[in-house]
Amino acid sequence: MSAPTFPTPTSHLYPLAISFVRCMNESDYTTMELLLHQDFLYRPWPSSISMKDEKGGMLRIGKEEFMKQGKEVWDEVVEKLGVNIEEPVNVVEGKDTIVLQLNSDGLMKSGEELKLEYCLIFRFKDDKIISYDEWMDSAYAMKAFKIEEQ
Repeated sequence: MSAPTFPTPTSHLYPLAISFVRCMNESDYTTMELLLHQDFLYRPWPSSISMKDEKGGMLRIGKEEFMKQGKEVWDEVVEKLGVNIEEPVNVVEGKDTIVLQLNSDGLMKSGEELKLEYCLIFRFKDDKIISYDEWMDSAYAMKAFKIEEQ
């Protein structure tokens, strides 16, 4: 049985989402930052499991903190992220939203494999990424990144 197919993405926002993931794969933080809107917000993990903001909602961080966290976490523990942007599992397009379902075949600096399936949700404003959420097997990811649940 072959994998299901989906329509070829037509939104002009799709290449922007793919560029963002390419930047993650290549640790290209300079280009990544150019793709982000000045009011960018990110829901970091594993805080999505245990941390809430002062109103009890999901914690969100801004562009500056996102870039800092990315450089510290990814460069410190990931050898190769390896997210497959050439063969998405699924793509869903909306007026100002792109949802990508992608597989990763990466490598941690510890030598352990990093095999994840991600669901990445991008929202856009003025042709820039205004928000980014990622969903994955958090238990597996926390183990791979050696993060203990709080």
